[in-house]
Amino acid sequence: MSQTINDKQQLSMRPVPIKDSQFVNPQNGTAMLPSLINPEDEENFEIHRNFYIKGYVDLRDSVRQIRQYEIADQYNNVLTQLDFEDEYWLKFIAMFKSVQKLQLKREARMFPQLLDELNLDHCLNKLFRNGLIMRWTYHHPIDGKDIPVYTLTGNGYRFLKTFYSNSNYFHPQDFLNLNWRYHLRFWETLDVYQVLVSLPAYRASTTMFHGDIHKKKVLLPSSLQINLELTQGKPKNLVFYPALYNDNLNYYKDATIKWNKFTKAGQDLNVQINDLPAGQNVLAFYAPTIERAQQINEFLQLSKFAFPSLFLVGLEITRKGLPQAFFLPDRKTGGLRQYIFPDILRQ
Repeated sequence: MSQTINDKQQLSMRPVPIKDSQFVNPQNGTAMLPSLINPEDEENFEIHRNFYIKGYVDLRDSVRQIRQYEIADQYNNVLTQLDFEDEYWLKFIAMFKSVQKLQLKREARMFPQLLDELNLDHCLNKLFRNGLIMRWTYHHPIDGKDIPVYTLTGNGYRFLKTFYSNSNYFHPQDFLNLNWRYHLRFWETLDVYQVLVSLPAYRASTTMFHGDIHKKKVLLPSSLQINLELTQGKPKNLVFYPALYNDNLNYYKDATIKWNKFTKAGQDLNVQINDLPAGQNVLAFYAPTIERAQQINEFLQLSKFAFPSLFLVGLEITRKGLPQAFFLPDRKTGGLRQYIFPDILRQ
């Protein structure tokens, strides 16, 4: 999208320092990731839309409480009723496409200067009753609980396009054309963002990058791009593709072939990525396990390409911590080698 995740009211603000983080261990960078589940649970993934409103037992009675729109001008009235936090959450859900409530709570705790976690339920209920977001229910196979999940509605999408036409949002109709497991991919994207945004090395983030359509340098859409200064004076733009256990590997092959063309076979690594700061562009994959990362790397033979690439591995974050969760294709062996960033948690 054309705007960074932190809007103008946040540009001068940072999330709470990692030493004060409530979900990333400041000592070793370990964190629990809501998107991380087992391969068999991913294969049997189910999620259901939930139209019910508290206090209404009948489905029709609940739906009657959700605002209907006859003309676009009615959005004007709704906009005047939304405060900063309402609009923040609507845009946040739009940016990340599918969001678990736990991830929303984490965002509130990361930016307490802007957001009050105690207001979250009120904001979500307000957006839901105004027909701007859809609530889903996902039964977590490990926790054994029903997890609330939120996405845009068609009206939510049109509402944002009416007032923020320069922004690029994911149309909710696309959920009906994709495998339901795409919810997991979007949860992975948000997990990566929330783990990396607190780092001292973090500079900026954007979502939904398609390459340069005007120059016919089109990419498979990337759901997250992050500028990190992992080495002083050498910022990197990590263009992420989150991986699932059960993806067809040709999906990543397509992403890699288009990236190779986009970078002119590794000769042009400084193309502008949305409106991120300048930096060397890196093809990045998030994988749930090192085994999945190795499988993807072996299939793609990434070490034979001239452009830089890396893997961030979810299970390694939960077990060993973020500094030890990065892996690079090894040009000598063709496999993966761990690349440890010992100072990534320190200023």
